Amino acid sequence: MAEHISSNGGRQLRPVLWLLLFVSITANAIASSVGATTASTVISALFGVMALICAGSLVVDHYRHREQ
Repeated sequence: MAEHISSNGGRQLRPVLWLLLFVSITANAIASSVGATTASTVISALFGVMALICAGSLVVDHYRHREQ
């Protein structure tokens, strides 16, 4: 039963992860193109890390829910 509930939760999480991935990539590109200040570099790095976490979570979700 708990496996069935977590399976549905994972399916609902996927669109949120895709949205966060696109937002973080866009914000990273904007922060990178603004200029070479310390603040924009830190913000760009944070959004880059967020994008990597979202992408990694999508890969993990894919392998957990794929058909065997």
